[in-house]
Amino acid sequence: MKRLGLHLCFLFLVLAFALSVADAAGHPLDTWHTRQPASDSGDLFGVCHGQGRFVAVGPNGTILTSSTGEIWNAQSSGSTVSLWAVTCGDGLFVAVGEAGVVLSSPDGMNWTTQASGVMTHLLAVQFGSGRFVVTGADNVILSSSDGISWARQTSTLSMSSDLRDIVYGNGYFFVPGPGAFGSNLTSPDGTNWTAQSTDLVYSPGLYTVGFGAGRFLIVNTQVEVFSSTDAIHWTQQGNLTGGRQPAIAYGSGHFVTGSGGQMDYSRDGRVWTSSPAACLPRDICYGNGTFVAVGYRRAIVQSDPVVCLETVAPGTLEISGPTERTYRIDSRDSAGAGDSWVSRTNLTLHTGLQVWSDPEESRPSHRFYRAVVSP
Repeated sequence: MKRLGLHLCFLFLVLAFALSVADAAGHPLDTWHTRQPASDSGDLFGVCHGQGRFVAVGPNGTILTSSTGEIWNAQSSGSTVSLWAVTCGDGLFVAVGEAGVVLSSPDGMNWTTQASGVMTHLLAVQFGSGRFVVTGADNVILSSSDGISWARQTSTLSMSSDLRDIVYGNGYFFVPGPGAFGSNLTSPDGTNWTAQSTDLVYSPGLYTVGFGAGRFLIVNTQVEVFSSTDAIHWTQQGNLTGGRQPAIAYGSGHFVTGSGGQMDYSRDGRVWTSSPAACLPRDICYGNGTFVAVGYRRAIVQSDPVVCLETVAPGTLEISGPTERTYRIDSRDSAGAGDSWVSRTNLTLHTGLQVWSDPEESRPSHRFYRAVVSP
């Protein structure tokens, strides 16, 4: 990544209130770089990040990989059918697609076909609680502890439907159903499923689901946004612009979605900001401090890296951003223009997330912080 940008997050410790402020160059999620321009060679349907690389999948067994999100290389999948989704967990990539196809790879480059036991189209895959879970057409749910041996599970839905999305958070899997009361599914382990009634009236039908900051976020077909901590009790957060949002990703303190040549981002799921992007996204993922979206006509776009500070306790900060970069943590004790910033420490992130405690936290009644990325 050539230009990082200084994304400065200020935190007021007495109220544990965090305000994200960008520098003069703008918010990192206002800028989306075209990494692969649109072409006539088919769409890309899914993307994920793991094992230090991005992996994208598409038609005719297409698999692309990139270590940074900038340059992409084609890999041999050994399959000729469309691959609809991909995820990574426990050191393994798993891709799924048409006619029950399941592929696994330890590195995103060398792939092996696994027996799924079904011929149904497989539409989504997620890892959580030590298990891979796949959902698909005709209520199909598959689970595996190793990505190799797969077992079909009972969905408990009263009507046949295509299960197009799945997410893991707060200790369980959540699958949005076809759009009627009692049609959502939850499971703590990917094998035992419960059809959930909710207090959410969503006659237009749910379209996509994501998870971040301890909350599930869903968007229905009228691009209304709702959030929940338990996938049962939902609160409407607002509305998005544009068309249907095919995916929601979370990272560095931001939810990101998109449609129709624009990307939308939000810190809280309520207030959304739109920015143009040369992509009609089909899927979005977060990895190493940046978001990548893939979509129609094989387009790939990538955001500038996002650096974020969060208060986890008074005087204790959680810093997230690209790995192997050095961050200078500054502070000042008022928001006045005449109060200068004081350098507190320098940190290098090795895992994308680090916690730092201010040894002087008890001295001021409040304190503001920012993270500045070294060139």
